Amino acid sequence: MGNKALQKKSKTANYDELTDNQIQTLVSSTHFSAQQVSEWHQSFIRDYPSGKLDRKQFIEVYRQFYPQGKAGNFCSLAFNAFDRDHNGIVDFNEFLTAIALTMSSEIKDRLDLAFSMYDINGDGLLDKKELIHIIKLIYEVNGKKKFKQDLSPEDTARMIIEKFDTDGDRKLSRKEFIDGCLNDTELRKLLTP
Repeated sequence: MGNKALQKKSKTANYDELTDNQIQTLVSSTHFSAQQVSEWHQSFIRDYPSGKLDRKQFIEVYRQFYPQGKAGNFCSLAFNAFDRDHNGIVDFNEFLTAIALTMSSEIKDRLDLAFSMYDINGDGLLDKKELIHIIKLIYEVNGKKKFKQDLSPEDTARMIIEKFDTDGDRKLSRKEFIDGCLNDTELRKLLTP
């Protein structure tokens, strides 16, 4: 009888507290200090006592970063990228990792995150169709209709592929995307969340 209660308790995660091991893991993966991890965790648990965010809650939080446009669809893509175990929720570890990447001053980290968000079908490549979709969402989020006042999303996607595709397959690998953005300031600003 006592064993059943113990088993049930061990299956139920305690979201109120982080272990020292969890804190150290987050410190090394996010580069936040132990104190910052603890502060983020306290705030997260205060706002989300269950210890997790579903898609709707995540979109409400993330939408605050994009007040000038329609961000729902873009935020949904972000949710898919941040829900690393694809279980339909973002737990504290996934949330803090996402925050760290979004706040990172390391442009390569942010571009890597962008690629993960934009690779909608998960094949490790960005094709023209995915780029057009993403560019439309970016324009929506920023309240724009065109890039450089004369390029439609289709023209912008075509230009990006022409500039960044080094192996000629008309798709962008993660490396091509990151290297291309690093070498083109305007497109990097457009494509970096």
